[in-house]
Amino acid sequence: MAKVTLEHIWKRYGDVVAVHDVSLEAKDEEFLVLVGPSGCGKSTTLRMVAGLDDISEGTISIGERVVNDLSPKDRDIAMVFQSYALYPHMNVYDNMAFGLKLRKTPKQEIRRRVTEAGEILGITPLLDRKPKALSGGQRQRVALGRAIVRNPAVFLMDEPLSNLDAKLRVQTRAEISKLHLRLKTTMIYVTHDQTEAMTMGNRIAVMKDGFLQQTDKPTTLYDYPANTFVAGFIGSPSMNLLPGTLQQSNGSMNVQGDGWTVTLPENLSSVARGQNAEKVVLGIRPEHIIPAVLADGSAAPNKIDTEIEVVENMGSHQYVYLSKNGATLTAEFPADFDAEPLKHTDVVFDPDNLHIFDEASGNAIGHSKSAVA
Repeated sequence: MAKVTLEHIWKRYGDVVAVHDVSLEAKDEEFLVLVGPSGCGKSTTLRMVAGLDDISEGTISIGERVVNDLSPKDRDIAMVFQSYALYPHMNVYDNMAFGLKLRKTPKQEIRRRVTEAGEILGITPLLDRKPKALSGGQRQRVALGRAIVRNPAVFLMDEPLSNLDAKLRVQTRAEISKLHLRLKTTMIYVTHDQTEAMTMGNRIAVMKDGFLQQTDKPTTLYDYPANTFVAGFIGSPSMNLLPGTLQQSNGSMNVQGDGWTVTLPENLSSVARGQNAEKVVLGIRPEHIIPAVLADGSAAPNKIDTEIEVVENMGSHQYVYLSKNGATLTAEFPADFDAEPLKHTDVVFDPDNLHIFDEASGNAIGHSKSAVA
């Protein structure tokens, strides 16, 4: 087992910088997820850890050993790719055993490891089958098994669920999480899917344009995003972000937008008063936009008249898309609330769950639950 440490890592392709000065640590036995949109540098970062891409600048250590100049086979890692990359002419057993045979592992040890991995992944009945006789989910489990038999210090996974349908993705991500708990091995997992990141990672590192934006536990990223990018990327549906202007009125701070005004609670007002920013972005998650008729007295003063555009019934709740002077808000209403398209409804913003960001930099100014986000 080993931790993975990245210190001031850069990756340049000529004049193009793919990864900018990233410093990050995956702790021993941790499940760390790198998440971000396409082209953000997450896969490039993973490939540098694996040794598949050279580092332009910086240091990567696995355990206490600097691995910058080591080939992939000498780094004690195993990698699972988006593509299953199984040999079509070999059965499952031989696909899983192939890497061990190349390392001249004794046959008895190969059989022990493959048998154990097959039991862990529930593919023991499939060991004699060829890949063409397997489903997508089964092929991905074989790819995982090929990595498990290596018994590496670190697992690296690059979008391993992207080729699966929605139901299989949910099932397989649960299997990978259980696998991590059973093996107690350091895992670094790359995905563009924030739902995968939130449900699987002990910690999440969010990247954008080659820059590391924020690294923290899933709940902390969700509740206290460092900037508007993290706020909008983490969470489904994403946080509502509304440009506005900070104003002081009767001792309280307000955020005023196009046709709406929201009074900030005192702790957030105190933080806002200390800022030089006048132009801000008010953030609120869909579950914290409440039908006015259901709101308690503390939220009632912040009533906003909106028009319902679209209603998505999710069974246990409904997503309601609201319009206000051309701006669209996403709200999460109770399943039994009477929400109809083209109908006007008053909503309020939960004062205990407001976020304020500086419009110019995008950085967080504060959150209702804390003095500083």
